[in-house]
Amino acid sequence: LVVLRGPVSVSRRSDGSGVYLFDALPPGTYTLTASKTGFIPREDSVSVAAKGTVIGFDVEMDPDTGGPPLA
Repeated sequence: LVVLRGPVSVSRRSDGSGVYLFDALPPGTYTLTASKTGFIPREDSVSVAAKGTVIGFDVEMDPDTGGPPLA
């Protein structure tokens, strides 16, 4: 699950390859949170300069081993 919070809040499920798409977002700074069972959730900041801007943003997630988070 990928959640985007900022000027608007939306969520999407990625496909089997991990690809996700948010379209027609208003400009601004967003917090992107990615989560998947068995992995440590990841949070990043993403900026959208103008409506219609296409941005590629890869999220790398670490496996949740039950230990302390990796730095």
